[in-house]
Amino acid sequence: MSDRYLRQMIIEGWDQSKLYNSSVAVVGSGPVAISTLVALSMLGVGDIDIYSNRILKQYDPSEFLYFGEEPGVYKVDALERIMKKSNPDLEGNITNLKMGVTWNFLSDSELILMDKSAGKTRYNLVVDATNNPSIESLMLQYGISRMVPIINASAMAYKGEVKVVTPDGKEISRGALSTEYAYKPQDPVMAGLIGGLVGEEARRLLMPLKGESIEDIDVNLNFLSRKIVGQEDDYENLNPDYRKSVLVVGAGSLGVNVVRELVQRGVKKIWLYDADRVEELNLNRQYEYTLADSVGQPKALMLKEVASQYNPAVQIIAKNEFFTGEFKSALPDAIFRCTDSFKTSAMLNATAHKYNIPLFYAATSKDDGQAYAVIPGKTPGLDDIFDVNKAAEEEIVPAGCVEEPTPSVGTVNMIMSSAMVGLFDIWCAGAEVPRGYLNYSNKEFNRFSFVETNFKTAQNKGV
Repeated sequence: MSDRYLRQMIIEGWDQSKLYNSSVAVVGSGPVAISTLVALSMLGVGDIDIYSNRILKQYDPSEFLYFGEEPGVYKVDALERIMKKSNPDLEGNITNLKMGVTWNFLSDSELILMDKSAGKTRYNLVVDATNNPSIESLMLQYGISRMVPIINASAMAYKGEVKVVTPDGKEISRGALSTEYAYKPQDPVMAGLIGGLVGEEARRLLMPLKGESIEDIDVNLNFLSRKIVGQEDDYENLNPDYRKSVLVVGAGSLGVNVVRELVQRGVKKIWLYDADRVEELNLNRQYEYTLADSVGQPKALMLKEVASQYNPAVQIIAKNEFFTGEFKSALPDAIFRCTDSFKTSAMLNATAHKYNIPLFYAATSKDDGQAYAVIPGKTPGLDDIFDVNKAAEEEIVPAGCVEEPTPSVGTVNMIMSSAMVGLFDIWCAGAEVPRGYLNYSNKEFNRFSFVETNFKTAQNKGV
């Protein structure tokens, strides 16, 4: 195995061989399946089968991995080629299986095929990523009858859900099915978030760390709720205007996902700043760089090269340099903080307030993260919530990822990047963004919580 897994392998109790020797089936070939495959590849799951009978009709940026593919190919054929290219450790260990049935259903005969796939006696995990209740029901029955854990992943505009069902011979009730998502188009941003969460849950099932329990969960996210984790819709008839110019500072594990999803959204222009180069030990968290010969190359320039292929209509201006807080030309409509530097965070917070520009923020660790939107005059600044100014004063410049790698997992970055873009979606629609931040922790049963914020503690600190 390559050095790309080093930053997750230094997590206490991590056993990369368990992931590499695991066998996972992914059913589907749309945006949720694509994001799930990216997550599994970044984690280093060594044996993956993809089930779908869909044919690529024409390229759509929401299904970004199909860029450059000719219409008429089976999507699973394309995915197999791309996944093997992006992760050489998968060479010979990823299989595409075309279902010879109607567009929307698997039958009992296909379930038998799953058993016989690639000579396996059973999978360690099956992921349904179809938004299809009929397939979902069959996969749940399959998992229970074969004692295989099932993850059901669903996504549509503004909403997403992940269910984990562990086998214990239980009967499947109709209430266990995600009927709200039935046959609805899968939104690429919610698919990115859900794919990252699937990766987190897959890792937990395949390689539980100390203190982690294996249990059924049902996690729902709703960006139509002002608390994001709420069931009721507070926003109605959102119609985002993506004709925006956006500044993205950082082209690392947050920035690669944000830039891809902004390109999928079709924003007008992206200014991208990063002075670093691509390193092999970061490839498990920065998927876009696996799609080109990137190691040793400037991050910003390589991300522009890859992301421009997803949607050439989006103008990307890449700068292989640090952003100083000053604008050399027109002001952007929004700023994304995609760096792990407190000094840069404090500078961007000041810049956002100086120029009255919304700032979208995310921070991550190996097992948790936060996403927040600073709307000057309407929501408190970063210093008021996260005390970034004090952290910036105390910050010691790191030696670098190669010299002193820190524990990190790409799936958490996928989740929080998409959460940032989800907040951006609400702002683009002209609605009031949630007054608080979304918190993720894989140690909490519900995984997500919403922490409300207000100006009472701000006391004019940067707001």
